[in-house]
Amino acid sequence: MLNLDLSIHSMKYLSVISFALLLALGCNNEFNLLADREEIPIIYGFISMSDTAQYVRVERAFRDNEISAFDLAQLPDSLYYADARVSITHVESNTEYTMQKVDGDAEGYPREDGVFATVPNILYKLKSEDITLVEGDTYRVTVHDANEDVLASATTMLTDIPRLTNPREGIDYSFKYDGLSLIDWLERDDIAIYDVNFHFNYRERDNSSAENDFVDKTITWNIANNLEEGDNGSRYQYDGVEFYSFMLGALEQSEFLDRRFVNFDAELIGGGQELKEYINVIQANSGITSSGEIPIYTNVENGYGVFSSRSTDYVSDLVVATKTLDSLVNSQLTAPLNFDF
Repeated sequence: MLNLDLSIHSMKYLSVISFALLLALGCNNEFNLLADREEIPIIYGFISMSDTAQYVRVERAFRDNEISAFDLAQLPDSLYYADARVSITHVESNTEYTMQKVDGDAEGYPREDGVFATVPNILYKLKSEDITLVEGDTYRVTVHDANEDVLASATTMLTDIPRLTNPREGIDYSFKYDGLSLIDWLERDDIAIYDVNFHFNYRERDNSSAENDFVDKTITWNIANNLEEGDNGSRYQYDGVEFYSFMLGALEQSEFLDRRFVNFDAELIGGGQELKEYINVIQANSGITSSGEIPIYTNVENGYGVFSSRSTDYVSDLVVATKTLDSLVNSQLTAPLNFDF
């Protein structure tokens, strides 16, 4: 989901990670030993083969005896470093690239409302054309203070771009109303976890309006999260009827709305080992049998956060099989949505 600068999907991962860390820092008794206002660097980011720019968010947390962690999160002077320098280093060549401090809002990635101050919205950016990106190589992000001392750092291996094999261009894809549908991709040893999204493009008009031209629209189906290559190899199978159930739930039913299905785009997102480990740590302590403690995963040296690799295969203008269109128009589930050929 993307002109792949930095997807909203990535930023939502970062928001979840930062909120979990805030809770942990605010509740973990270990931090009672810290001196007043001693700061803890926090780094969040992904490096990607498929993005046109690399982004990193750098923040700091405090243990304060008088102000809660949630109140501190609303103070920009407490949340951000005023004079930090952030760099990415290609470890194999020992080449360092300094990142540019940017306004996330101006970049098109506003920070969602929540416990953290939304203004300013500071990110650090490096255009992909300005850095040598080599699949399988190691990259290190480093936060330096005004004296060029290292505050914190983290490393990750750059994963290759995942590749979908089904659906793919030139193949009519089938959402089977009474059977299993499949998603296949090439196996990548360096990718640890996958998400899959379909973006459905359709046209809609209000037939009760004088201005009843068709308007282009898109809805997104997040089919699966946190997939690992298991017994079925590089494959995910699901009941095709789930597509029709999704459409029924996502679209308004109205006799005044006419629709025509156009095509769809498929998105396969592959994440690195660090992201998988973070998700596994969170999931291991969730549910009714959990201990209630807030787990912390970090791969940041001398700090907290997550720095990992993430790349996307995005395939556009995919065609569905004629039988799928017929089911979309005439099936009991989706006939009320008024699709037509």
